[in-house]
Amino acid sequence: MRALLIVAALASFARGNECSVDGRTPLAGWTALPPPTASSPLRQCAQDSPCEYRVESDGKAAFVVPDAPTPKAPAGVPKAADAFCFDWQRVDGGWLAACDAGLSLFAPDGTRTVVDARATTTLLPVDGGFVALAGKAGAILRVNKERATYKATTLASLGSWPYTALVDGARLLVATPAGLADVALDGARPLRWLRRAPWPSPASIAVAGDTIYVAMSYVVVRLTKTSAGYLEHWLVPHGCERPAPDRCDCRTPHK
Repeated sequence: MRALLIVAALASFARGNECSVDGRTPLAGWTALPPPTASSPLRQCAQDSPCEYRVESDGKAAFVVPDAPTPKAPAGVPKAADAFCFDWQRVDGGWLAACDAGLSLFAPDGTRTVVDARATTTLLPVDGGFVALAGKAGAILRVNKERATYKATTLASLGSWPYTALVDGARLLVATPAGLADVALDGARPLRWLRRAPWPSPASIAVAGDTIYVAMSYVVVRLTKTSAGYLEHWLVPHGCERPAPDRCDCRTPHK
């Protein structure tokens, strides 16, 4: 089970960068397509493509940006023989780490204290503490300091693996293989699903005005807010609209 967690968390890093861009590429010029059927080559490429896009926003428009470097342990972080860690945050008295062996607090001498036994992959700073993505458990954890240690509580149970998340004001947007969830960071309201949809490989999220973008392999999903909810389109570069079922390596100039 530990091996499965590591493979899932590092899946994006194992992919090639054949669709990587050289700079900030506006999404405004990409082709918008309706969500494909389950048997569509486009949906298959969103699962199998050797590329994976990453999106960012300046608040008004969204852009595809170059791949992020593979996270590495910060200098001075102790290593644990019984835990593989994916993300780290410097805190008073050591490091808080998202690990396959549980959310952990590392003291400077290397002592590891388990804050929560659920396997975690990502830590995001928020007002008053952190949130952690607990992949296998399909949960979002709120992590706060209590006296000399940290305590984690369940902020939301998704029932689906949280692949990536974005802090957006007082809410956390979470992309999963089952769609996009909206989690109140203060826990004051129930979990809301902004869009229920089968997404094979959500990798990053950006918000531009009332529009939400979720980058995946081969495509970027655009969710446009309407009075009836969010309207979904799949964005691809010009020339990549009709991939061959056995060829998901669309190469277009992104200069």
